[in-house]
Amino acid sequence: MDKTPDPAVREMILRMEQIGCDTTFDRFDKQKPQCTFGLAGVCCKICNMGPCKITPQAPPGVCGADADLIVSRNLLRSAAAGVAQHGAHAREVILSLKFVAEGRLNLPIIGVEKLHQVSKPSVFLTTQMMLKPWPANWLMYS
Repeated sequence: MDKTPDPAVREMILRMEQIGCDTTFDRFDKQKPQCTFGLAGVCCKICNMGPCKITPQAPPGVCGADADLIVSRNLLRSAAAGVAQHGAHAREVILSLKFVAEGRLNLPIIGVEKLHQVSKPSVFLTTQMMLKPWPANWLMYS
């Protein structure tokens, strides 16, 4: 099986095939042939005038964006989506800490050393604050 070098994954893929469950590889194969414009990053779907496919005969899109701008925008939008997801994770951690401080979440502090290491870069956590009940308005100081 040339889909993966990992023997455990090969075993899982084989089992999925035996029980008739399609895999990512199966779904990918069903999507072929993939759009060469999209694979090259020169397909723009940002506005409702498109999608625009940039070719030598039509170098700018309807809005005037050329291949360089379209590739840059697609890359930045993808990166921004990833960053936003990490921001959502950070928000959940901050809300959990807030709820612990307010007494609305019973979450024990396990691994005090790890807490010290993680909180070193932050301005709003001090050693005294970490091991005693936090004031309800502690987020105002961050």
